[in-house]
Amino acid sequence: MGRKTEEKTLELSDGSPLALKAQQLPALDALRLAARLARVVAPLATSGLKLDQDASALAPVVASMLAQLDGDEVSALARELLKGTLAVRDGKARTLLGDDAINQAFEGEFKALCAALIWAVQVNFRDFFRGTAGAGAAAPAVAAPTALA
Repeated sequence: MGRKTEEKTLELSDGSPLALKAQQLPALDALRLAARLARVVAPLATSGLKLDQDASALAPVVASMLAQLDGDEVSALARELLKGTLAVRDGKARTLLGDDAINQAFEGEFKALCAALIWAVQVNFRDFFRGTAGAGAAAPAVAAPTALA
């Protein structure tokens, strides 16, 4: 059984699409990333939101969670979560392997970047969150953060 690949299209602020395609990280890479994400994702476990809902609805939660980190740590986590994701914007395909590609794909689109980060967590860790709720149960609920100013 190979690593799962998922696709998602986000709508950018001007109405144009940003197509994303990601493959799950290798198991040990995902485990290492999960350890780094644990303290950031903890607020998700106590919010009224569910991990498996539309990623764009979770963007404010991502912003709130990322506020707990310094800039270097946020950038490092974003690079790890998006590593190897293919993004197509304005007809240009980019593999998100570094700052330049990520910056070009999400230039001026903070909400889309946050939605993509949540989606990357969903792609890589959805089974973990479902497993913690019990067999056949929905993903755990988490409380919504205060609105961004």
